[in-house]
Amino acid sequence: MIHPAARITVYVFLAVLVPLLPAILIPWLTLVVLALHWPRRRSLLQLLRRTRWLFLMLFVSYAWVLPGEPLWLALGAWTPTVEGVAAGLLQATRLLLLLSLLDLWVLALDTPALLTGLLSLIYPLRRLGVDAERIAVRLALTLRAMENPPGLREAMAILSQSRPPLSPPETIKLARRALNRRDWAVIAAVATLLGGVWINR
Repeated sequence: MIHPAARITVYVFLAVLVPLLPAILIPWLTLVVLALHWPRRRSLLQLLRRTRWLFLMLFVSYAWVLPGEPLWLALGAWTPTVEGVAAGLLQATRLLLLLSLLDLWVLALDTPALLTGLLSLIYPLRRLGVDAERIAVRLALTLRAMENPPGLREAMAILSQSRPPLSPPETIKLARRALNRRDWAVIAAVATLLGGVWINR
């Protein structure tokens, strides 16, 4: 299994790489990732449901702001442009690809593995006086809370109380392990790909 820190690093590289790729490749890559994502389709659908307004705002910001040929003349000044709609769909597809990769490559890790990756990445900052363990614990508590977020009624009930109920303390075990040669090879391969695309764009 690839080290969680390597998976997080690779995703960061992929997040930089995707906007640099030719537009014609984005739909095909998205279809491939979605096909690989089929076993985790429920998780992806939940993620997309939570980010639906981001998709809408992204599409609208291009479709109705980017200048170009009017799409519906009957709407007059309120019409989106052909170029804007095309750009909005492309950016929405890029976002879908990035979210799919995030869920497939990073969020698929269980909480202990994800914390191991985060701690391994943050740990070198201890030389600068950063409390890596403290940050990792806060991330752990945040991740645990995000796994089962309260519904609207529960949230309103908690906020209406003068002293919201506190969850019982839990023990969080933090582990840190070094990356092996395979992990570094994967990171190097993706970094090389990113560098090649960056130079030739």
